[in-house]
Amino acid sequence: MNKKIFLSTNVDPYWNQMIEKKLFDSVSKDEMILFLYVNEPCVVIGRNQNPWQEVSLDCLEVNNVKLLRRISGGGTVYHDLGNLNFSFISHKDFHNIEEQMEVIIKAGKRLGIDLHLTSRKDIFCQDKKVSGNAFYNRGFKRLHHGTLLIDLDTRDLWKILKFDHEAFKSKSIPSVRSPVVNLKFLNPNLNLETFRDAIIHEYGGEIMEEFPEFDEKAYLDFKSWQWLYGETPNFYYQKDQDLHLIKNGINTLTQEVFCP
Repeated sequence: MNKKIFLSTNVDPYWNQMIEKKLFDSVSKDEMILFLYVNEPCVVIGRNQNPWQEVSLDCLEVNNVKLLRRISGGGTVYHDLGNLNFSFISHKDFHNIEEQMEVIIKAGKRLGIDLHLTSRKDIFCQDKKVSGNAFYNRGFKRLHHGTLLIDLDTRDLWKILKFDHEAFKSKSIPSVRSPVVNLKFLNPNLNLETFRDAIIHEYGGEIMEEFPEFDEKAYLDFKSWQWLYGETPNFYYQKDQDLHLIKNGINTLTQEVFCP
């Protein structure tokens, strides 16, 4: 197996999403890729989630926080410059969730932090969540990506991530709220670089100097209204006494873009 490591220095979340997809599309049968990156403030929803249901969109705009929809499932997460993100990309024969999680857990132990994996495939420290993970399969290719709360600014976190599900009736998968903690709170000497380097040490492999070429179409597709909102699974919204069917982000009663 040929292990490769890609370290992004670009904090544009759409750029990193585009690169992740390019790495996934191009991974060969004998490769295991580790992609490490940091995003500027953004909210990332799962492939089958409803942004109107999960996110305070007004709060996003006011705080200049970007919205992303990833190709994998799972719940909504918040990224900023204090959040380290990782992606394991490989052929199915090399895909081993427990071994991949162990890379992160051993990196934590190297830095004096005791981490453990839960049945939901999250990583906790004691009784608080420090890493959420999601997965995507296509053909023989496998993607496992996740977050690590190193020094996340949590002041606006719960204002941006809302859990107002009462008016929504759909098959979209709602997020499960968990108590979280920054790893820096547990080890004040910790920063993104030290944990990143610990992950690289536990993983091994060659650090690659060249990235895949920029794909403008994929980049713009990930930023598009159609991907972010139009791909939302159909749902009903209860307003006053009326039940509105929202299809591809459009209110079928008014033929306008849905607005709660």
